[in-house]
Amino acid sequence: MNNLIVNESCKNIRALALQALKVNWWIAVGAAVLSTLLVMGPALFIQELLDGRSSFELFLINVENLFIGAPITLGLILFMFSLFKKEEAQIGQIFNGFEYFTKAVLLKFVIGIFIMLWTFCFIIPGIIASIRYSQAFYILAEDPTKGVMQCIEESKWMMRGNKWKFFCLALSFFGWAVLAAVPVGIGYLWLIPYFSMTQVAFYELVSGNLRQETLEGHSYEQ
Repeated sequence: MNNLIVNESCKNIRALALQALKVNWWIAVGAAVLSTLLVMGPALFIQELLDGRSSFELFLINVENLFIGAPITLGLILFMFSLFKKEEAQIGQIFNGFEYFTKAVLLKFVIGIFIMLWTFCFIIPGIIASIRYSQAFYILAEDPTKGVMQCIEESKWMMRGNKWKFFCLALSFFGWAVLAAVPVGIGYLWLIPYFSMTQVAFYELVSGNLRQETLEGHSYEQ
């Protein structure tokens, strides 16, 4: 059975995300800010505490990013899924990833190892690997009963023929990222949920969850 190829334009995929956020901007911004603080806060504290003791500091930051970042990432995806599917969403959902703490941490760890090994070959294979495994956390969020390797294998299968589309979709945010940095990065409060929801929209398309897209007026059917 062939995997689905996403043929929608980057503009149309972003339109799906904007529709989901249309009346949910503030709660989405709140969830994005809280998740960022939960991940970045401890890392900044470690940097301040150790004051540049490079090796140990880097090790602690990586550990923190693994054990806190992985479940928070999963929780944010669960939250964004709820908004996209027009279900009741609460900011506290970002903590729901801790219900699947072991799987989230193992998934992030294994993906990190695979990407690192490919990066040793060259930078480009590392980038391709990161795109290849990009859907694994979304697969786990949709069905937490799946195993770590199953999520990774399904992500690889989904991204066959879709890597370039995913890369272009991410690249289409470059201009927004530059604008969001002025002044003092406040624009990222809106850019982070916009980008996160766009990734959810892409997953819904590549997984086949969106059976029909009616993009005039930015509407869709599931």
